[in-house]
Amino acid sequence: MKRVLLPILLTTLLCTSARAQVTSTATTGSGSGYPALLASGFQIEDPDCVHMDFGSHVTQAFDAELDRNVFVFHSHIEEDNDRCQVFDRVRMEIKGSASSIPELQHQQGDTTYYRWKFRLDEDFIGASSFNHLYQNKAVGGDDSSFPILTITARANKVEVNHNGGDSGSALGSVAEANLTKFRGKWVEGYLRQVHDENGELEVTIRDMTTGLTILEYTNNNIDLWRAGANINRPKWGVYRSKNNVLRDEDVSFANFCVSEEAESLCPAEAELVPDTEAPTVPAGLMVTGTTFTTASLDWQASEDIYGVASYVVYMDGNLVATETEAIISGLSTATTYAFTVTARDAAGNESAQSNAVAATTDDANALPDVASNPTPGDGAAGVGPQSGLGWARGGNTDGFEVFFGTETDPASVGTQTANSYQPGMAPNTTYYWRVVSINQNGTVTSPIWSFTTGDNNPEQLRSYDKVDFPQRVLSYPSRKNEP
Repeated sequence: MKRVLLPILLTTLLCTSARAQVTSTATTGSGSGYPALLASGFQIEDPDCVHMDFGSHVTQAFDAELDRNVFVFHSHIEEDNDRCQVFDRVRMEIKGSASSIPELQHQQGDTTYYRWKFRLDEDFIGASSFNHLYQNKAVGGDDSSFPILTITARANKVEVNHNGGDSGSALGSVAEANLTKFRGKWVEGYLRQVHDENGELEVTIRDMTTGLTILEYTNNNIDLWRAGANINRPKWGVYRSKNNVLRDEDVSFANFCVSEEAESLCPAEAELVPDTEAPTVPAGLMVTGTTFTTASLDWQASEDIYGVASYVVYMDGNLVATETEAIISGLSTATTYAFTVTARDAAGNESAQSNAVAATTDDANALPDVASNPTPGDGAAGVGPQSGLGWARGGNTDGFEVFFGTETDPASVGTQTANSYQPGMAPNTTYYWRVVSINQNGTVTSPIWSFTTGDNNPEQLRSYDKVDFPQRVLSYPSRKNEP
């Protein structure tokens, strides 16, 4: 299903002494972006001084997805630097400052509202060090060289970071989201900040196609002011350390808005068309096992353009499990239940119900299921003498009696609840063993299994020498967790 943004009316406010907010919007579909940014009141920090043959490091382009003109910030990892002053990093940013327009200078106690949009390339590479897309910095005061807030793109995530400076506590990374939620997508950032020692902070980033929030953070008592500072000011762009793993990046920005009066002056776009398409119906629902009080289900994974968030299991028409449950517990013995399953995406869209299956729980008088899948395998040779024994637990099993030894009819070595056992063994010896499963109705014994140990040499130990067996044979298929 094709998703597009509905047309919106954009208004670019000119600089006047009475304006209540600052906005900056790309004005054409080509050429330098500097004139539009400067006319809006932003100052520019660029690497043009060393990379003059490239031209403006902010250009304008028409973006078909947003259906509007946008700014493109160009960052070259080799050719660029930081204003010809620092050469181990590259900077292309716009900012407020002590000499910029008043609306980009924030005094102690001020509340500011920021909203903007940005898009990382589909193959964007984040930095292991810093790769800031947004900063809020102090001018003057203690430790003003370090930003108070940053939104930065790491190697595998985008995170919000806080630094309290010399006079405050640094909270570090306070929120993060996987980088895959940003690559190749327009997102809208919103930030409300009370600039004070006991300030307030609200950060939200949402996917502009689905309207879903992908990162958020709120704190009503956070240090957002440097002692002795003159002002705080915002910065946007690409500011990162140099690294031979990184590459040239083009990061798009659109619709910068700053207000010191009200969030409504920098509104979110209500014209987004949300994700309304449900995932496909889960296919192939089947019962894979039952016990006295449980039924285990399996099905084929559904598909969704933005990924399946969870599956919902219905029993006799009533919702009984979400968050990808596959084993339904708390059932009555010797009772038949009807099950269906649906798939949900992150937007809450739910598929139609799958095929229905019936599951009958075991009779209360049933014996336990036989233990199976021995490790080491029956007849195995060259087993390490330090190896452990393991087996798959059958249904309706409360415990086990283990028989082990060098005789073909091994003796009992004890009872236990775990489905593993650590014997003492000699090298180059054949051992025999079996497991008796126990419940309140009686016992069921496994076949007699055997194996032969090898030399007492750790390098000859096989992969099954150290065994960690699950407590259930039936497990949830990993594919259902894939987006």
